Amino acid sequence: MMKKTKIVELYTILLILGVINSCTKVDNNPPVITLKGSNPDTLTLNAIYYDPGVTAIDDVTGNLNDRITFSWLPEINKDSAATYHEIYTVVDANGNRDSVVRTVIVNNNAAFFYGKYTANGNCDNIGPMSFYSEVRPSSFVNNNILFYNFGGFGSNIIDSAKFDPNTNQLTFFSGQSLGGSKTIVSGFGTVSGISPNITLNINYSWTTGFATDNCSITYIK
Repeated sequence: MMKKTKIVELYTILLILGVINSCTKVDNNPPVITLKGSNPDTLTLNAIYYDPGVTAIDDVTGNLNDRITFSWLPEINKDSAATYHEIYTVVDANGNRDSVVRTVIVNNNAAFFYGKYTANGNCDNIGPMSFYSEVRPSSFVNNNILFYNFGGFGSNIIDSAKFDPNTNQLTFFSGQSLGGSKTIVSGFGTVSGISPNITLNINYSWTTGFATDNCSITYIK
C-alpha cells in the first residue's frame, strides 16, 4: 500500500511541475503565409503573369506549402488593364486558417499619355485649326493610345495610334473613321517631353473618298 501511495505522490508532484500534462494541448494557432516578390505587383498589358509564389509555415506541422490554394478576384485577364487580387489560403491539420492577398495591376506602358491636350495646326484645304483633344491609353492593347476628337472632327470621333517606345513615334492606323465618309489615309507623329509635359507633332492625311487633305497638328499636354 505504501508503494502505491508513493507512486501517486510522485505523479502529483510531476503534474504540478508541468512535466506531465493531464490535458491534450489544443492547437489554435493559424499557419503563417509569407508572400514572395512584390505586393502590389505589376504586369504589362498582354504579357504573361508569373506568380512569384508564397510560403506557409505552421508551428505544429511545419512546412505547409503543399496545402496552399489560391483564387483570383476578379479572375486575372492579361488583356484587360485593371486591378486584380490574388488570394492565397492555407489550412492546417486542426482547421486553423490563414489568407493573404496580393494586388496585381495590369498596365498599358503608354499610360503616361493620358490627359487633355491643346491642339493647333494647319490643313492644306481646311486651313488653320485649334481644338482640344483627350488622349487615353488603350485598356486592351499595350502601347496603343486613343485620341478623342482627333483632328477636331468631333468628341465622338475616336482614333487610335501605336506608340513605339524605341523610336518615340506614333503610327495611326489607316481607314479609321473621322465621321461620315471621312477616313484617315495615313498618319505619323513624334513624341517629345517627359510626362506630364508631352508634345505630339502629328502629320496625317484624310479623305472624303473624293478629295484628300494633308494636316500638321501639334498636341501639347
